[in-house]
Amino acid sequence: MGTVEHPVDLTEQVRATLTRAGFTVDDASVASHGGPLITYDLDEGTALSWITAAELTIRAQRARHEGHQDSADLAQRHAICSAIHTALLTILSQAGHTVTTTATGDIAVTGSPS
Repeated sequence: MGTVEHPVDLTEQVRATLTRAGFTVDDASVASHGGPLITYDLDEGTALSWITAAELTIRAQRARHEGHQDSADLAQRHAICSAIHTALLTILSQAGHTVTTTATGDIAVTGSPS
C-alpha cells in the first residue's frame, strides 16, 4: 500500500466527515450503543468498522458464557452491516477521502481531501 497520512490527522478528518454526515463517533457512545468503530492500523491507515448494539450485547453475554446467536440474528446483522458499509464508503469517498475495503471487510482510509 502507498504512503498513509499521519494517523492522528487522518483519523480526526474521518471523525469530522462522519460527524458532518450525522454519525456519533464518540468512543464512549460507540462502546455502549454501537456505531462506527474507528481505529488506526499502521499498514491500512485509519480502519473503520461498524459495531451494533446487539453485537455489544452478544459479546457481553459470551463473556459471561450465557448467550448464543441464531442464524436469523446473523443474517439480519450481515444485511445491516452491508448497508452501513456501503453508506460509509460513499460518504467518505464523496468527501474526498481515499478508501478501500480490507480483507477483513473493514474500511481502510489512507488519504484525505487536499
